[in-house]
Amino acid sequence: MFWVIALALPVLLLAAVEGVLRLTGVAEPAPLFIPEPAHPEFSFTNPKVVGRFFARPELAPDLSVETSFFHTDRPADGIRLVVQGGSSAAGFPYGYGASLAGMLEQRLRRRYPDRPVEVISTAMSAVNTWALADFVDEIIALSPDAVLIYAGHNEYLGIFGVGSVYSASSSPAMTRWLQRIRRLRLYRVLEALLAPVPADDSSGGTLMARIAGEKRIPYDSTLFRRGAEQYAGNLDRILSRYRGAGIPVFLATLASNERDQPPFESEDPEESAAAMSAARQALEQSNWPEATERFNALTEAYPQSATFPWFLARSLDRDDQPVEAATHYRRARDLDQLRFRAPTVFNDVVREAASKGGAVLVDVHGRFAAESPGGAVGDSLMLEHLHPNLEGYFLLADAFYDALLESALLPAGRDIGDDVAWQEIPLSDGERWFARYKLQRLLRNWPFTDTPGPVALPVAGSVPEELAQSLYRQETNWLNMQQRLKTWYRGRGNTTEYRRVATILADAFPFVESAQLEAGSLLVAQGRPLDALRYLHRAARYAGDRPAPALLELAGAYAAAGYSDQARQVLEQLLAREPGNAAAQKRLRALGQSD
Repeated sequence: MFWVIALALPVLLLAAVEGVLRLTGVAEPAPLFIPEPAHPEFSFTNPKVVGRFFARPELAPDLSVETSFFHTDRPADGIRLVVQGGSSAAGFPYGYGASLAGMLEQRLRRRYPDRPVEVISTAMSAVNTWALADFVDEIIALSPDAVLIYAGHNEYLGIFGVGSVYSASSSPAMTRWLQRIRRLRLYRVLEALLAPVPADDSSGGTLMARIAGEKRIPYDSTLFRRGAEQYAGNLDRILSRYRGAGIPVFLATLASNERDQPPFESEDPEESAAAMSAARQALEQSNWPEATERFNALTEAYPQSATFPWFLARSLDRDDQPVEAATHYRRARDLDQLRFRAPTVFNDVVREAASKGGAVLVDVHGRFAAESPGGAVGDSLMLEHLHPNLEGYFLLADAFYDALLESALLPAGRDIGDDVAWQEIPLSDGERWFARYKLQRLLRNWPFTDTPGPVALPVAGSVPEELAQSLYRQETNWLNMQQRLKTWYRGRGNTTEYRRVATILADAFPFVESAQLEAGSLLVAQGRPLDALRYLHRAARYAGDRPAPALLELAGAYAAAGYSDQARQVLEQLLAREPGNAAAQKRLRALGQSD
């Protein structure tokens, strides 16, 4: 008994300290989802959730999830999906409107105008499957209809990546153990006390420049294999936990710029310089047979080089041999030692994980290749090394949309064609211009150039461009830019863009009555009463003690959509509150006459 008590006392003491810390809220890990303080019926993904992976907030990179609200209590008749992934899933550099969640939500809301649709994004830059696995339990608690995963490019150089400056451990088992123990308040307090003071980083470089610890990871090296094993192991664990909770998962293959992004880092011996010069000269002189022969010889002589197969592919491409070129483009991508792009083996891992884990495979790479010249993904769908352009992001969302419909997971609804969905991308002109400047900043830094420099903004040629420049210079914020854009479009009579920005704002702030009423009224005026119902119901809910405008507009939308009974119920509801409302009385009489 003495020894039992002696051994138990330290454990009990530590447990007591842990309990006190939990009760007082000290060192609480950042939750994935938090309620909106002013409207607790809504929650959103915590912008500072990345802090949970670091001992102190100032040690974490400046990363966040873009704010998008959803119901804290899931609506009984709602459709709820959750997106997991990195910056490509998050829609960089455009933001939420071009993201997988934003584009899918817009399309599904058009398909199901009478049901609450929520596509919740947890995607953010630099995270990989370690973060995805850490989020699983909190996502399961949301009871989503499905989880959509597009992730893998950050497995080497993302947070906890095997070659990242933010690597936790060389052992996957140790990293998993650290993630579990980091949830203890006592551990977090001690970790914060013992963590080194962060150095003052005044380099001003991009996250890509700061996060790469191992800038050279050769193909099939020990570190390369560790990254692939980490990816496979984490995906298996993620899918197993979702399967145990009965939540379907849609897991996608990965696409990157194979054709038009030369390798960043390559192993090119000095003795190959003369042969390389001769081969490039033949290429520049359009002597395709000679160039192909020379590059092929270099590729065989130096199998670890990423440069030679890329130039070989270029020569084959120009000699109208696209199928052969695509093979060498992918080989060059795989041999690129700077691991910002997932290698081909990762898509093999995805297929095997989906097969073993019961996930629905979404072949995003196959879709991108099918839409690319010669089957090699390039600048027609990509902005740089791996982030899609708008057409690419639309194709990414469309691949998941088609997979969702083919799975029969979703109920029957209106058929929304690709052309309609493309025209209604929830992205304003200001956001498109802002994305250009963010992209320029990325391309003006390592690894795209060895001489980093600032972005020189041109003279703005339009109001959207001017507002985007103000946002880029941090002279305004996103909300102010969108509001000023909306006013400008309204003044110019551009009803299409006016409605686009109005609905973007209404979806961004679902509890703001005026935004809902404006968006709903515009949709009714443009002959889309069914789509207006979502916004007008919100407007009526948050109208406070002045519900008449929202209820009148809601009744008008129901009537225009052919739902006379619902229109009548709304008008009677209004008259019960305001018996003398002449407009409601007139509309009710008109409904009676029409019957």
